[in-house]
Amino acid sequence: MPDKISGILVIGIMYMFSMIGVFNILRQKVEASSERTFWIILVFVLFLTFLIESSGLLEYLAQKTRNISAEEGWYRNRRGLQLEAIIGFCASVMTIYIVLKSFVPKDIYTQRIFVNITILLTFIFIRAVSIHEIDALLKIKVAGIITLNRTIEMLILFFLVLNLKNVNKAGGEN
Repeated sequence: MPDKISGILVIGIMYMFSMIGVFNILRQKVEASSERTFWIILVFVLFLTFLIESSGLLEYLAQKTRNISAEEGWYRNRRGLQLEAIIGFCASVMTIYIVLKSFVPKDIYTQRIFVNITILLTFIFIRAVSIHEIDALLKIKVAGIITLNRTIEMLILFFLVLNLKNVNKAGGEN
C-alpha cells in the first residue's frame, strides 16, 4: 500500500511541477525567448509524462508487447531487441539533449532541471522496456516500505522541485 501512495505522490508532483512551469511561462514577457521555449517544452513533456504515468499506459504496453512476443515466438530472443531499443533511445535522448540545450537558460538551476528531466525520462523508458533483471532490482523494497523504483523517481522529483524553488527565488532571471 505505501508503494501505491508513493506512486500517487510521484504523479501529483509531476502534475504540480508542470503547473509551476505553466506559471513560469505566463509570467514571462510575451515575445518569444529561449527561456519561454524551454518552459513550454518542459511543461509539455512533464504533462505528457504525468498522463502516461497516471493512466498506467507503460505497464499496459509492456504487457501487450510480452503477449504479442509470446504468441509470435520471439519472446525468448527479446534481449537483443530490448538492448537495441535502449541504445536507440539513449542515442535519441543525447541528440535531443544537445539540440534542446540551446533553449535552456544559462542559470545553473534551470540547467539542473533540464538534466533532471532527461534522467527522469530515461529512467521511465528503461522501466518500460521491462528487462527482468532490472525489474527485479527496481521492485526491491527500500526500508521495507517503498520500492526502489518509486524511491528513485521521488529523488529525481525532489531535486527538480529543489532547483525550481531556486529558479523562482532568483525570479527566473539569467
